Amino acid sequence: MIIIIGALMSSTLSAQNAKSDIQKINQVFIAQNEFAISMAYNLYANYSSGVVYSTEKGEVERSGQKEYSKLASIETVINDKYAVVIDNMAKAIMVQKAEKMKQKNVLPISLDTIIKYCKSIEYQKTSSDIGEYTLKMGFSDYQQIDIYFNTKTFLLTKLVLYSKKAKKLDENDAKLKKEKPRLEIVFAEINLKPEIAPSVFSEATYITISGNTITGNGKYKNYKIINGLKN
Repeated sequence: MIIIIGALMSSTLSAQNAKSDIQKINQVFIAQNEFAISMAYNLYANYSSGVVYSTEKGEVERSGQKEYSKLASIETVINDKYAVVIDNMAKAIMVQKAEKMKQKNVLPISLDTIIKYCKSIEYQKTSSDIGEYTLKMGFSDYQQIDIYFNTKTFLLTKLVLYSKKAKKLDENDAKLKKEKPRLEIVFAEINLKPEIAPSVFSEATYITISGNTITGNGKYKNYKIINGLKN
């Protein structure tokens, strides 16, 4: 009975600490109006695989309502007037008014609500200054979520998402089978006081807008233009 009560108290304390810590992570990491982040998205075929199936690099720079982001071949620029999405693989640029596009969530999950959907929480220190919360999920797309963070600064260092559904990562690869994949997002750098050049948020790097006419600049001159300013 004492062991059971001790386990329940430990679980309750983990949940309480997790809620407090995740709120601090959210405050430091998400609520910033100014930051520059670089990250890597490493996809694995299953929960235990040590072989990376695919890797994509990502970056986000934000200053107030202005934002630049890049994930794989997709770049997005949001400034005071325009939102510009550049698909470098499809060689296409979509342009619309800034108010029609919200700033992207840096994470694929909401740290604000994640605690509500987990069945259990465990905590461990993986090194002198890195802590890890393991969240077993209930109503969620994920079976489990691991949150690694610096216990002094509360900056995220890694996020691991374990898919609840089995899927084949490439339908054209006969060697692959349906498995539950794992996605690791590794935060290589988080700068909360970046010096961002104004040109980073300028649409002029990619396009020229003259009245209702939009043309690509430089290496983007042959890109297909999707003009959403008329809508």
